[in-house]
Amino acid sequence: MPPLWHTGGAMTPDFTSALSGVLVQGLKGEFVNTAKVFAAIPNGHHDYKPDPKSKTAMELAWHIATVDVWFLDSIAAHKFTPGSLPMPDDIKTGSDIAAWYEKAIAASLPKVEAMTGDQLMVPVDFYG
Repeated sequence: MPPLWHTGGAMTPDFTSALSGVLVQGLKGEFVNTAKVFAAIPNGHHDYKPDPKSKTAMELAWHIATVDVWFLDSIAAHKFTPGSLPMPDDIKTGSDIAAWYEKAIAASLPKVEAMTGDQLMVPVDFYG
C-alpha cells in the first residue's frame, strides 16, 4: 500500500482525513496561543489603534476570535454565510474575549474533527 501522501495526483478520503487530523492538531496549539494574545491586551489600552484607520485592539481581537469560530462552523456545515457576530455587552476586556474564544472553539472544533474524509472532500461554495 502506498503512503497516504502518494495519491496519484488526486485527493482521497483517507488522505483528506489524515491531513485534517494533522491540521486540527496544529490548530489546537494555535488557538491556545491566540487566546493568550487576546488575554494580553492591557487593561486601559483597549482603544489602542495601530493606525488611525484601524479597528481598536478589542475590535481586532473580537474579529479574529469570531472569524476563527465562523470558519470552523462553516466547514462543518458545508456552508459559508456572510455576516459577523456583534460583541456581547458583557465582554469588556481581552481576557473576556479569550474566555469566550476558548469556549466557542471547544464547541466548534469537535464538529470538524468528527468529519469523515468523504465529508471533508465535498466542495463548498465560498460566496460564489
